[in-house]
Amino acid sequence: SKLSDGNVGGGFASRVKDFGAMRLLRGCVGRVSGALLASTCVTHTLGAAISPGCSAAESASAVQQAQGLLDKFSTKSPSMAEVNSHHAVLICPISPFSSANGFAAEAFASLPRRVDDKDFTSFFTKFVVVGHAPSVGSSAGASVGDDVCGSSGLTDKMAVDFLRKEAMQSLSHFAPDLVSCRAEPVACTAPVMGLEEQLAFLGALMGPRRSLQANLLPVVIHGQGIRLGARLGDALALLVAPGGVWEAERVLFVVAADLSHGLSLEQAQFCDAKTAEVLSEGGVAQIAAYFEELAKGQAVKGCSGGHLALPTAFAPLLTAARIAQKTNLKQRRAFVAHSAIGAMGRSDGTVDGYAAIMFWDDARSIWERLATQTSFAARNMSVRAPLAVVVAAKRVSRPRVNLRSTRAANPIGSR
Repeated sequence: SKLSDGNVGGGFASRVKDFGAMRLLRGCVGRVSGALLASTCVTHTLGAAISPGCSAAESASAVQQAQGLLDKFSTKSPSMAEVNSHHAVLICPISPFSSANGFAAEAFASLPRRVDDKDFTSFFTKFVVVGHAPSVGSSAGASVGDDVCGSSGLTDKMAVDFLRKEAMQSLSHFAPDLVSCRAEPVACTAPVMGLEEQLAFLGALMGPRRSLQANLLPVVIHGQGIRLGARLGDALALLVAPGGVWEAERVLFVVAADLSHGLSLEQAQFCDAKTAEVLSEGGVAQIAAYFEELAKGQAVKGCSGGHLALPTAFAPLLTAARIAQKTNLKQRRAFVAHSAIGAMGRSDGTVDGYAAIMFWDDARSIWERLATQTSFAARNMSVRAPLAVVVAAKRVSRPRVNLRSTRAANPIGSR
């Protein structure tokens, strides 16, 4: 009952529903970003071969733009230590191409790669991408698979069937509500955020010899709710649990969500750092309580930003935290950044907040990590790869969170 949308704080979800929808729709502004004419929001296209939001996975211009950002950050010195994990969860901005100068690309660049012939490709074999959209009417829930990407061939049909049948049966009364866009087409008419550019990055990570075809589970959360976000995380975690359809796969979960909106830089730096800390170190109940206090406009953990500090979409963040908890991903790394000019071109001194948060679990010994570092360095001397990946062995004694805050082009400092 603590996580029930209608019971938390006497109607928490109802108080933030209209406000959250307004903030989501505010970002639905077309923009030109490099070679890609993109829109922050896309809509479902039922019956189409591929929806606009999923086309970036196979768009040469979109993948090329993502590759350019990966190359930029992979050659940065010092580079971010590579993540090595059987599964991983990555929280990234809704628009990773442009948010705070594309800082989230560094997190994508730190994901593990392997050599396929003479090209680098992702070490992960299956992918889940979670976007979100305002709910239409009372149809709050999640849509999956072809309801999101159309008949593009990107969706892993077995994963969709497992989610709709085995996962729902296993969770019973604690299962998330799933929306069928074909049975309820009006429920899927709202603009979708957080799919397009994420899929472009995955397309770049796959390299020229592999494709996302039949390796993807696209998910869209319609509406915002604590119970919806947490229960969806439970369902998605079952994909890789013992007996799950992806038990033997290496799975990357990518979740799109922004943080604060319209705070002063000083307030945003403090509040977003606290939000990233709570997401990285707290359980779902603690995260939900934190969001509830922000929605009430109250100061919490020293953050007095109120509802402006509430993440633009909090349900996906709860989904990511729940997946990390259920899959026992104990290592965390978080970076926070800010952009002075948001989607509406504001110039009033306020900023938008973003985060790139990684959850993973490196089970290798220190000797295995050192061996990987040595072999990878030798391989880089003889193989010319499209993306230079730097592997750094690091002893980890306990989960740690690094919080770094930057402005559009000027570093602010580190926490």
